[in-house]
Amino acid sequence: MSSALRALPTRTAAVDGTGVALGESLGLVPTRVPMAHDLPDYARATRSNVFTEALGMAVQRMSHHEVYLLTSDWCVPLMGWTEQCEEARKKAESDAVEARQEADKAKADAAGVEDLRKRLHDAETSLSEHITAQSAREAAITKRIRTQNRRFVNRTSQEFELENPDNDSLLDAVSFLEFHGTEAREGMDEARAGLSKLFPYFFPKKEEPATFLGLAKCFNPPEDLGLKMRHENMKVAVESTVALVADSQQTIDWARVGDTEQIEQTK
Repeated sequence: MSSALRALPTRTAAVDGTGVALGESLGLVPTRVPMAHDLPDYARATRSNVFTEALGMAVQRMSHHEVYLLTSDWCVPLMGWTEQCEEARKKAESDAVEARQEADKAKADAAGVEDLRKRLHDAETSLSEHITAQSAREAAITKRIRTQNRRFVNRTSQEFELENPDNDSLLDAVSFLEFHGTEAREGMDEARAGLSKLFPYFFPKKEEPATFLGLAKCFNPPEDLGLKMRHENMKVAVESTVALVADSQQTIDWARVGDTEQIEQTK
């Protein structure tokens, strides 16, 4: 190691006004210190004078082992690592900023996904409740229609059977109700036709009277019922009188029958 250090070219120079030479610190020639230009070319490449002078000052304070390490082939490339470390630090900070931004974006996306999941759950719950309510409503409607169908069967004594059922309780009940409704309409038409044949006077009317008086006129004949009743009463009276005279065996002068005083005679 000492022979390698002595092989370095040296010259007399003062470093930073201290007057301390490399030989004095290393136990070599006291008036000779290695300067920046004494370093190998690969160690002086792209370095400024200020940097090389500072390097020389650092070399003065180094031990034999440190100077050997400084001049070795694998140590010199470390001199440029400061800038690389700074660039790496800046890149790491930039990557950290990007990572934080991506993390914030991921959190926002996760919050959006959670909100969508909640909205989907609410929609599914609402749909389930709506389906349940609709099923209950259809069941109630089916029950009422079946009740009406049973009442039709009790009145008409007509039962029907579906040829092609829909396998749906509500639709099948509506189909039965349609059959019963058709049967009722046809029965009413037939009854109207039969009654119009039996009672033609009551059924030719096309309009319903506005008042009860008009309704009564529809059922009364056009002649005066009072006058007709009086005539019938007089007829009954005459017949009764004739019957009484015949029963009394009296001789009556029918020419004078209009005189009520001569109707009765003593026996």
